[in-house]
Amino acid sequence: MKLIVKCLVILSCSSASVTWAAWAEDIYASKYLDIRFSKASIAIITARDAYLFDRKVGLGRPHNGALTSDFLPSAARKKIESVRIEGEGENSYRDSELWDQWISTNGIVFQTQNGYCGESAEIYHRLLYGSSNIKINKKKCSSADSSSPRICLSNLEIETHLPGCESISDIAVVGDQVWLGSYEQHEGGDGEGSGARVISLKSNKLLASFSTKRKSMAGNVMALNYDSQTGKLVALKKSAAGRVDGGKLKSQLKNELADGFVRVIRHDPVSKDVWILTKSALHRVNNHKIIDRWYLSEQFNADGDVTLLATLKSQKSNPWAIMARDTKLAETRPIWRQLQQAPNLAKRITYAYDDDGKYFKVDGKRMSSYETVEDKQTTMLMWDFKTSQPGFAQELINRLSKK
Repeated sequence: MKLIVKCLVILSCSSASVTWAAWAEDIYASKYLDIRFSKASIAIITARDAYLFDRKVGLGRPHNGALTSDFLPSAARKKIESVRIEGEGENSYRDSELWDQWISTNGIVFQTQNGYCGESAEIYHRLLYGSSNIKINKKKCSSADSSSPRICLSNLEIETHLPGCESISDIAVVGDQVWLGSYEQHEGGDGEGSGARVISLKSNKLLASFSTKRKSMAGNVMALNYDSQTGKLVALKKSAAGRVDGGKLKSQLKNELADGFVRVIRHDPVSKDVWILTKSALHRVNNHKIIDRWYLSEQFNADGDVTLLATLKSQKSNPWAIMARDTKLAETRPIWRQLQQAPNLAKRITYAYDDDGKYFKVDGKRMSSYETVEDKQTTMLMWDFKTSQPGFAQELINRLSKK
């Protein structure tokens, strides 16, 4: 497959995950979709279920079905359309650009172009905004560098203060501020970005930055920031995209996220806080400062249901709970009861990401190569399990119980 084709395939993916034949998605964390608010509770919406937390946070209560009328409507941005702007001349296919158009709950329309730097490609993200009646202008701007023409756009361009190779994961409008979350796309999938940024819609200036100590997914992609005034990309030292608070680099501030893969940003009309949900933790922000952080993990609750647990210290998820969620096992109590009765059995399964999709290990060995030996004869091979089936957890318990 030619490089051009690969880049266009990456750009055309609208989901948060890029699936490649040789790589498997990391299923460790739930797929977070939204955060909803009521006067008494916070609801974290996942692809499996909604989990309700009281405002002191703690153990989430699984909630089946629609949320009650006590919860305010979702403030998630809505996708309007995707527009591909074709290039011109002999390089028209290579120079085409894919833009996604979104509308916020207060009617502001944004256009986003994802970034991707890998396999010799250098595609940088861009962000525009305007009123709902403004459309993308499909004409080319004149450029002194004819080898890299740019699309001429009628909307106002926002300098995101994020490295150009990253993509925008979520957008939230709070008053006259836009809050941006980031992630980074790579050949094998999606990973951590630089965190979150708060930009003034009036001045286009950086107001706050929330980052992480960890490096990006690959660690070898040069951090670039797009300057909308000059149209140039500038290399950044230590990924410090922008300055806040009188000139301090973001890396000098203490607003650290648990990880840089931002999934959801929501303004809380009840408390007036802003909540930043990353892959591993929920952060409560007030006056541009992180005032609370809860690490999320998947566990079984006292009733045997898979739930989210929020703790002040990072805690590993229960691999059996991950398995139950990933296999879409609806009734988890029978599995939980068997594990309660055989705690040693429960400990034999661990989770560790593997790009081949062999996420779970038995007695420390990959399932693809694990076997039990009885009377010097191989009696059980683990590779023939269909891990995508809801009955996988029970089948695994049955086999392990025989050893």
